[in-house]
Amino acid sequence: MQTQTHLLEIDLIRRGERFPLEGQLPAASYYVFLSRFTRRPVTEVWAISLREPFPVVPVLLLPPDEDVPLDLQAAVNSCFNLVGYERLLNYREPPPPPAFSQEDAAWIAAQLQAAGYRL
Repeated sequence: MQTQTHLLEIDLIRRGERFPLEGQLPAASYYVFLSRFTRRPVTEVWAISLREPFPVVPVLLLPPDEDVPLDLQAAVNSCFNLVGYERLLNYREPPPPPAFSQEDAAWIAAQLQAAGYRL
């Protein structure tokens, strides 16, 4: 945080400690944090629920270039398809702790069933 480097963090932590910030984060399952070295200690925050796609966020370039939009959901989908996680992950196993809310667990089950997984 002491360098002249921007930090874009995709926070998918389900347990443990998040990077410390001042103030209260909005309630959400996941977050994206953007810390521009020119605006520290201010950090931009995108709150993401489990049931919504990842946002489009700015990727910072060197001046005088403007920020470039990065569609995080498209990037995650591309990585997933490239690696073939559907062959590597056992979706019949329960997710690791902590437990999801009943609503999120039902949504996950519906998504898996729609994708053809028998639970």
